[in-house]
Amino acid sequence: MLTVHVLEPTVRDIEWLRKTNAPVGCDPDSFVCKYLTDVLKLKNIKNISLLNEYPDNFKNGTISAAFLELPYEKFFLKQYCNEYTAVGPSYQFGGLGFVFPKDSLIANNVSEAILYLLEEGKIRDLENELLNTFILHTNAQAIQY
Repeated sequence: MLTVHVLEPTVRDIEWLRKTNAPVGCDPDSFVCKYLTDVLKLKNIKNISLLNEYPDNFKNGTISAAFLELPYEKFFLKQYCNEYTAVGPSYQFGGLGFVFPKDSLIANNVSEAILYLLEEGKIRDLENELLNTFILHTNAQAIQY
């Protein structure tokens, strides 16, 4: 358990980023960059390929915000929970897909196994165990990531 003072984000929202043309970071190999450009109409996007490069880019002012896919965001916050915070909204996308050759003998088994894990809450349990292992306490209010 980690106790910290209230973390106040320096970035208000997407509109503020757009109006100020603030630089934002994202992985150039992720669909997120295209979404930032085409949908959110952000223009000042800095390519950052590795999660461990984000802190230096924040500290030297290269970026004001980072846009990460949810698993990467959770992993990043787990490592740097005393320095950074996530602000919303979160944008939900379809998730991961699995592709098999036609007539694959394991396609149905994999689909059934994933469905079972989802229905039984095992995916959520794994995510909580691996990525959500910290609680931030602020003003006697617990916020679990």
